[in-house]
Amino acid sequence: MDFLQKIKQGWLAFKAAFLSFWRRKKLRYGVIIGILLIAYWGSLPRQLFDNPTSTVLVDSEGNLLGAMIAEDGQWRFPYSDKVPEKFEKCIIQFEDRNFYNHPGVNPWLWGVLPGKTYHRVTGLAAAAP
Repeated sequence: MDFLQKIKQGWLAFKAAFLSFWRRKKLRYGVIIGILLIAYWGSLPRQLFDNPTSTVLVDSEGNLLGAMIAEDGQWRFPYSDKVPEKFEKCIIQFEDRNFYNHPGVNPWLWGVLPGKTYHRVTGLAAAAP
C-alpha cells in the first residue's frame, strides 16, 4: 500500500468515526449550543448596564441617609465596596427574613414548594389548615 492510499484510508476512517459521533447527536447539540452561546455573547453590548442609578444621600462617613428610585422605577445603587447597612436590612426584611439562619436556600421552602407546585399543576386545592 502506498503512502497516498494510507492517507486516504486514514481520512475515511476518521470521517466515518466523526460522522458516527455526529449522528449520535452528542456533538451536534454541543456545536449548536456553542454557536448559540457565541451569538448571544456577541449580541450583548460592551457595557451591559448604562441605566441611571438611584439618587443616594450619604453622610461624611459614607453612611446611607436616604435614597430615591431611579428614573425608570428601579433601584440601582452606584457601585460601592460595601452594601449600605440600611439597604441590607431592608432587603433582608422584605426578601428573606431567615437569611442568616440557613445555608443559602431556606429548607422550609423544600417542604412547601413541591406541594404548592403539585396543587397548582393538578388544579387541586390545597387543604386549609
